[in-house]
Amino acid sequence: MRLRWVLLFAAALLFSAMPVTVIVSADPASAGTETQFTPVDPQAAPATAAELNYLGNLPGTGRFLTGYFAGWSNTGSSSPLSGYQDIADLFHATGEYPGLVECDYNGFGNPSSPTYVDSGSCDSYLEGYWGHGGVVEVGFHPNNPVQGGGYATGLTAAQVTELRTSGTAAYANWQQQLTAVAAALNQLGAAGVTVIFRPLMEMNETGSGWFWWNGSGWTGNDYAAVWQQMYATITSKLTYHNVLWDWSPDQDGADPAAYYPGAAYVDITGLDVYALSASGYPTKSISNYAKVLEPGKPFGFNEIGMQGSFSYDFSRWPAAIASTYPKASFFLSWNGSNGSLGTNGSYQNTGGRALMNASQDVNLTGSHLIAGFEGGSTDGWGDWTSQSGAMSSAWSVSDADGTDRASQGQYALKANITSLNPGQQAIFNDYGFYQDLAGKTELSATVNVASWNQPATGMTAQLYVRTGSSGTWHSGPAVPVTNSAAGTTLTMSLSGIPNLDDVTEIGVVFVPTTTAASGALYVDNVTIQ
Repeated sequence: MRLRWVLLFAAALLFSAMPVTVIVSADPASAGTETQFTPVDPQAAPATAAELNYLGNLPGTGRFLTGYFAGWSNTGSSSPLSGYQDIADLFHATGEYPGLVECDYNGFGNPSSPTYVDSGSCDSYLEGYWGHGGVVEVGFHPNNPVQGGGYATGLTAAQVTELRTSGTAAYANWQQQLTAVAAALNQLGAAGVTVIFRPLMEMNETGSGWFWWNGSGWTGNDYAAVWQQMYATITSKLTYHNVLWDWSPDQDGADPAAYYPGAAYVDITGLDVYALSASGYPTKSISNYAKVLEPGKPFGFNEIGMQGSFSYDFSRWPAAIASTYPKASFFLSWNGSNGSLGTNGSYQNTGGRALMNASQDVNLTGSHLIAGFEGGSTDGWGDWTSQSGAMSSAWSVSDADGTDRASQGQYALKANITSLNPGQQAIFNDYGFYQDLAGKTELSATVNVASWNQPATGMTAQLYVRTGSSGTWHSGPAVPVTNSAAGTTLTMSLSGIPNLDDVTEIGVVFVPTTTAASGALYVDNVTIQ
């Protein structure tokens, strides 16, 4: 069965801010046989309902969404796809962007405040990822609404009661946080984005707990009541009703059934699963899997990872999901030292490429931006010239005043040239790229020269890649470049190039052909498909 991407025209009518593209299930042969899942929000937008149905029926296709934790709200940028470094690193290492990304609202910017919530760069980044066809999720690690102190300060039973009781300071603080969350979710809704919302995860950790919403001060009934209040507050403040509610207990916690908020408050059930040894999950049986399936909701592995000082092989997960946990619609690998690219001292996790390239995986497809140079970032690119002193250092320049030449966004990579002689090279490159481009078919970029270049003609540009341990050079055609508003698009076919699983450098070469050239050169919109 082949999945495809389609436009949800009903969503486009509702959300005119941008056309919405999501992954949906889809072969005509399956029509009429799908299970219908209804969002718990009775006003849920058609696009939101469609995404829930897609997730619920994906296991029946033998496929599952790949996912990765992008990062925290105050650590990324709005640059599409690569705005969070961990997602860019994942693409470099595996050649794939995940079908699902999560960003987390939190109070890290002011942990002492019992009311502060930072959605930061999450919303703009997730809007961009959704616009590229991805599924997006928001986690929520709120500050303690009773006394501040970040998300890890526990509550006593009396404080939990205070949190639940209208008229108390704790209740008011919590409502203020939820109002801020609803506003951020509404911002995504205004852009036509359906959001999987995953708040207050791992609630079934007992004892001291990880978070203020778990531990010895809580009962299952307490948690269910707080969740229900949270659902009611946020849903009542939504304008676009673009939210799916994801309940996410911990595999190693107490019986999750005791903490279930109820069928009327949960769209998706999941598990956070961390291996505590090299032979841990999923080789070790995931015992809570059957329990979180009991409500009959779509299910996903909301976090997979490892904890400890050992090397862990993530490649075992796709086969385990296919054979032992076939109801999973998605997995989401954690990032950092706990994730598929993680290191911990001398220990290096492995299997990241296999995790993202299994036959069952549904990744982000189509064209992907490798480098857009937004916000003053060079995205790791540099410069080199065969004529000493003829080329300045490259930098990310804003096109806000219209004199410089960005082809997407507001920035481009720029370098000045002075009397660059015919046949000499001015190169923009990502040296030490180390990326797996196996299966990719085309590299492209937009180039330009300044309106003040002398001479105005006679400049050419071409893309190149270097592959394998010896750095073998492969290049596209040389194309004439003159100043224009749209720039000149370079394309390079990757068909037949060996060792695409070991690309060590990509770049653009400018060469004057007739006479020495002075002025400025630009590169933007470096894209792979």
